[in-house]
Amino acid sequence: MFRAALDPELVADALPGVGRVDVRDSDHWTAQITIPFVARAPRLRFDFSVVEREEPERARIHAAGKTLGVSLRVEIALRFDDRDGATTLAYAAAPIPGGLLTRLPESVINRAAETALRRLLDAVERGAARYAVS
Repeated sequence: MFRAALDPELVADALPGVGRVDVRDSDHWTAQITIPFVARAPRLRFDFSVVEREEPERARIHAAGKTLGVSLRVEIALRFDDRDGATTLAYAAAPIPGGLLTRLPESVINRAAETALRRLLDAVERGAARYAVS
């Protein structure tokens, strides 16, 4: 599950509104993402960096996106626990809006971040099976 959670293609594909994804290496990638906060949402260029990788226990991902007048940073912490032959994944995310996004209620931003993280975790669970057989 650890490798699936840090797979750039899997992470990018799991997030809503993803367009082009460019992978530089396993710890750095960019993605064009339309953020789902408002109608006519802007498309941001996000830079993703794995800033902590302690396999098999924990990892942290930093994502920063921006476009004209809008920015969004997200810190994602992942913790993996093996119990009775199964891996559980706990997470925390801290979205930090900038520019025009600061005008949105915090609850809107947090709800969108939670939805994106749930999609990511679902994709990680599905992707973990692929890694288990490889």
